[in-house]
Amino acid sequence: MTGLSDGTYQFKAYANDTSDNWNATELRQATLDTTPPTYSQDSDNSSGTVNEGDTVLTSAYWTDNKNLSSAVLRTNQSGTWQNQSYLEFAQNPEYSNFTIDTTGHSGETLCWKIFANDTTGNWNTSMPEHCFYVISIEMEITKTYNPSFIVAGTNESIDVRTDVKLTNSNNPVYMINITDEIPYDFAPPENTSVNILFIDYSPYQIINITGNATVTVNVTDLPGTSNTLLIINISNISQTDANGYMETNDTIRIEYQMVSSQMDPGENRTLYTNATLTDTQSSKGSDWINTTLNCAAVVLRGYKTIWIPDLSNPQNLSVKIVIKSLGGTVTDISLADYLPAGVEIKDLNVTYYNYTSGTVSNLYNGSDYYVADPTQTTLPDGTYADVYHYNFSYAFTNWDGNLYENDNISLEYNITVLGGGEWKLPAIISGYDPQYKKHIRTEMYASANVPSFDVMLEILTDTVFPGEPVKALLRIVNVGGPRAKVDVYVDYSAKTLKGETIVEKSETIAVVEQKEKSLELVIPEKIKPGIYVFESYVTYTGREALSTETFKVEGVKEKGFIEKYGLYILMLIIIIVLLVMYLRATKTQKIAAVFLFLLLLQPVVFAQFNASLEIITKNPQPGNTLKALLKINNQNYTGLKTNVVVTSAITGDSGYPLIEKTSTYPVSDSRDILLKFKLPEDMQPGSYILSTRLLFPENKTETLHKVFNIKGSEDFGYLFLILALLAVLTVFIKRK
Repeated sequence: MTGLSDGTYQFKAYANDTSDNWNATELRQATLDTTPPTYSQDSDNSSGTVNEGDTVLTSAYWTDNKNLSSAVLRTNQSGTWQNQSYLEFAQNPEYSNFTIDTTGHSGETLCWKIFANDTTGNWNTSMPEHCFYVISIEMEITKTYNPSFIVAGTNESIDVRTDVKLTNSNNPVYMINITDEIPYDFAPPENTSVNILFIDYSPYQIINITGNATVTVNVTDLPGTSNTLLIINISNISQTDANGYMETNDTIRIEYQMVSSQMDPGENRTLYTNATLTDTQSSKGSDWINTTLNCAAVVLRGYKTIWIPDLSNPQNLSVKIVIKSLGGTVTDISLADYLPAGVEIKDLNVTYYNYTSGTVSNLYNGSDYYVADPTQTTLPDGTYADVYHYNFSYAFTNWDGNLYENDNISLEYNITVLGGGEWKLPAIISGYDPQYKKHIRTEMYASANVPSFDVMLEILTDTVFPGEPVKALLRIVNVGGPRAKVDVYVDYSAKTLKGETIVEKSETIAVVEQKEKSLELVIPEKIKPGIYVFESYVTYTGREALSTETFKVEGVKEKGFIEKYGLYILMLIIIIVLLVMYLRATKTQKIAAVFLFLLLLQPVVFAQFNASLEIITKNPQPGNTLKALLKINNQNYTGLKTNVVVTSAITGDSGYPLIEKTSTYPVSDSRDILLKFKLPEDMQPGSYILSTRLLFPENKTETLHKVFNIKGSEDFGYLFLILALLAVLTVFIKRK
């Protein structure tokens, strides 16, 4: 039967035979169910975007006219739609809850839907796709105001700083779009008075990119009570004075000044900031924050500054905090001062300035205020900090405990930071306004940067023989902090795998931003073959770093006669040839020969630079990596780096380059540069020349050459050269 609607039916079956005898079954019952489950409340917790690694919860509420059976989660995570998860229902109705792991899907749009069936086998596959984007770019936006509390009834100039810091990205960022709100009734800045800065995390430097070709600033005054928009567009950061893309931990900073309206006590202005970053693969990331400007009749105004008095000792910092009352009297004053973990306050000087009398009084711990040992906390960026709590209502020997209008308290002290890093350190002041009976609170921030170095060690000679030098390249890079010259102490040694020292050296290296220094240790003649450790131990500004690499010492191979003495025989023959040619030459030819010989002995020197080239790899073979060490010294270093363009090429008998590469290296007082060349697999045995051309400022150049051999049979090679030179010498003498 067809066309029946869903429901329960009773039936009998009748049958007869050829004699027309009839019989019937008992009364039976059947249920017809063609209705699939239905769903509602299908959603996820992504809000449209998630960070990579987040787990997304998907859910749907299912019901059926009979009984639910199972549900399946389908996603496009693999690139095509596939079943990902399965569950069986325990009741009717019921939720189907699934999770999606976004790890490994950065920059992708992930979609999902859920299918479900009942115990009759009816499937509902009608759910539409639900999609969310896995953010490949993460950032941190901060916005500060100075002052952050506005005095009621006044027009105050407010310095604004907005930072957009790239905290995570799979690819470099080239495009930056930032929108910053300004209160509708404030006087906004002119386009030309907005500063745009690029803060390079490594090596640390602040570069002003205001006015560069790909940087635009637009202040848009919207009608009515809509806030004014400050829109910054950087269409390509690499085409600015930043000279490169935005990498992880780099920051774009916006600085400008606005003038407040005359606000009433208790008023505030909430402002929106949005940033969108686009990487070189066209993936985007966006974030936003809201910040609030407050107004009061009486405010505590203050600032905190941190600076390095002597850049040659950047771990020693000076700090100054000023707390000032504006609009009236403030009592019950307290201060929470945040400092890098582990520092010790020295030379603390606290003074009170009375505006009416113009006098300054020293305040002392225990008699005018109280501060004890710090407590420990964690800053919002995850760094550890010590907090010093000052109570200025503790005692009143040299003042009465009130900050009257325009009075101030000043704290000055010194600290020593162990190690390097970058900190954003708040100082939070609070007090009580007895006239308006209100509690007052103000936050201020100061940044501290102390050089922090990454230290890397690379072995240049993987294998050496007893009595030979083992060489390594030490790289020291300032990854955060001021561009100050720091003395870095390097102890380096060769050790056994058990830690026993074989040979060691130490030296001091002055580092500003980056330093590459070659280290060399001569291995003892009687050392046993085996694996050894090259260790460098670096200390600076109270910090230390240890880097190790292994190298191999091989046993001395017994050399054949030609291999052992061939070079000496060759040199002797060359000397004899030259001597015979010199004795038979004219007087003019002799003078020219002597001049040429002296000229060849001159070192490579250009103006203030000198350079040397050394091939590190012994016995290079086709397919190997050839390593060479280029040393450049700037003899008249004035504190400014010089860009040196280095073009290297390997040529054979044909004179055409087999390999060629060009790089630019900033050079301060000196730099040791490791050059690497992947030799072709089909390189034939023979002699080759490594040529390195250095381009200095004003298009002045110098070229260095080194010969190396791709060896076939070494004994036969020497023998062939010796025989060839003997033949040349014989012919030459006979002709004379």
